[in-house]
Amino acid sequence: MITTPSGYQLTSETYLPELDTHRFEYDEAQTPPSMAVVAALTETTRRNPTAFAPIQTHIDASALDTLLSSEEFVEVEFSMADHDVTVDSDGGLDIAPLPAEESNG
Repeated sequence: MITTPSGYQLTSETYLPELDTHRFEYDEAQTPPSMAVVAALTETTRRNPTAFAPIQTHIDASALDTLLSSEEFVEVEFSMADHDVTVDSDGGLDIAPLPAEESNG
């Protein structure tokens, strides 16, 4: 169990060097998907969560949490803090740096 500076827990982390991707798992019963994203970005970048623009500036956090609470498998992909974020309704979360040409500083 990983408890990040943001105060939320991720159940595991694996680095996939061939994809330059950090793969996390989270328990949806304990950590809302939107907060798992913030926790994973914090862990991946080793930056304080206040260093990022609020998740709400990138995606509707409430809608994300509602969508990912579906009984069916759902996967959502978006960009935040110069990273590609893919989060799913099974508690999976991937964080990968955006290619330099897509980076927003």
